[in-house]
Amino acid sequence: SDYHFFSDDFQKSLNKEVQSSRGGTGLPGAIAPHVPVKVLHKLRKDLPSVIARYRKRVVSTIKEKIATTTNAIIKKKLFPKLHKFILNQTENLFNDHLITLVNDHQRLIEWEETSKSSTHFFMDKVQFVRNIIFDNNSSYKPPYLKHINLQEIKALSDADKKLIDMQIEIFSFWTLMKKRVIDHVIMSTHFELVNKPIHQMLRPSLIEKTLCHSDDDLVSLLSPNEAIVQKRANIMSRLEKLEQAQKAAVNFLN
Repeated sequence: SDYHFFSDDFQKSLNKEVQSSRGGTGLPGAIAPHVPVKVLHKLRKDLPSVIARYRKRVVSTIKEKIATTTNAIIKKKLFPKLHKFILNQTENLFNDHLITLVNDHQRLIEWEETSKSSTHFFMDKVQFVRNIIFDNNSSYKPPYLKHINLQEIKALSDADKKLIDMQIEIFSFWTLMKKRVIDHVIMSTHFELVNKPIHQMLRPSLIEKTLCHSDDDLVSLLSPNEAIVQKRANIMSRLEKLEQAQKAAVNFLN
């Protein structure tokens, strides 16, 4: 959450990273430029699993919806072959698009590892947070900043003030990254698993797959359950025998 970036625990972890990088690259007393990048890398370690869980929930919901819709439209007991055919075709189609989606999300994760931005939103966010912290007259203060006291910050050493600056920058970049990741993941998932397969491919592909069968295969595909057909044939046979017996009895009595 946003509170984490301005918590004592996060500040302690940052200080530990800064201290471990002392004596490396950079000017004396300055924070090494790789430190915030390293911290962001650690923060992103759970990103693949979070995206995968979201993707799994969406796939599960879609498959459940498809199964429910198919069962409502095509009675499995009456048309088992057609029912199975529809489910198999949709399963294959969604599996293909799921592979594309997984690759797309993997590329997104790799892109985010570069910690880049081509927009002004990052610095806008940095300036926004700084203005709130260092302006006593600010009428608005987000909940995650309410515990920060300006007088206490002014009394800090220059090194600790640089640490706070880095907290603000990491938080600002994380906010930017989180928004674009969420947007990309939701849009790509909807496109690959809803818009493209259902609206652009599923309907025409099912018609095409169905009509490409021979007449005999098409009749077989649309035929009812064999057990029901056999049961109906047995009933018809018994009815025919009963009618014959009835005629024989009438002739005998006459």
